[in-house]
Amino acid sequence: MWSSVAIAVFVKNPMISPVKTRLMEGIGKKNAEEFYHLSCRSIYSVVSSFNLQRECDRFWAVAEDPIQYPEGADYWRDWPIIYQGGGGLGDRLHQVYGNLQSGYEAVIILGSDCPQLSSSLLWQTLSFLEKNDYVLGPAADGGFYLFAGKKKVPESVWVQTPYSSHDTFKILSQNLVVVGQLCSHLPVLHDVDDVSCLAPFQQELNALPFLVESQYQLKNWVESLE
Repeated sequence: MWSSVAIAVFVKNPMISPVKTRLMEGIGKKNAEEFYHLSCRSIYSVVSSFNLQRECDRFWAVAEDPIQYPEGADYWRDWPIIYQGGGGLGDRLHQVYGNLQSGYEAVIILGSDCPQLSSSLLWQTLSFLEKNDYVLGPAADGGFYLFAGKKKVPESVWVQTPYSSHDTFKILSQNLVVVGQLCSHLPVLHDVDDVSCLAPFQQELNALPFLVESQYQLKNWVESLE
């Protein structure tokens, strides 16, 4: 079993950067930002619950430079902050994963768009990593909501993958195979990118056998929009 595990959640500070811009078109800026806040709190609570069962180091991987925006640190005060760095998403994934992988046996990277995450899914991730170098959580839109690994990932794999594309998951998987690594896949989940994603998201959230308190709050809040 792993002696050291790191979990990093990729986030933006809504006080500094636009969030959920496509969702905003359907439910308005205030509601979109509230959804984002509740989504981040749900993921925080799930990871914290998992940490009670399996100790790990947890980080917010923030998009905004904490030197340029020191006030942003207060928003993410629960966990230590890692700056994603500059460049495209591939560059930032390479930096965060690479930095953590050099110090931990297993690293899990999470997005902030799948608050229907569960502790059992994180356990499944670590279980898959026992026999696989990498684990991917595919999103219904063709992206991925989770990446985990125990080996280095060449920078070319990250930067040559197109993001925000219906082929993102497929191409990243293929790129990992090309460098000769084994990869296992988790169940498909729906990212909440726009209004059309809310219904399938609710179904997946309601299907969970156990909800943490923040997920109950999010569930009730989404239902209040209807």
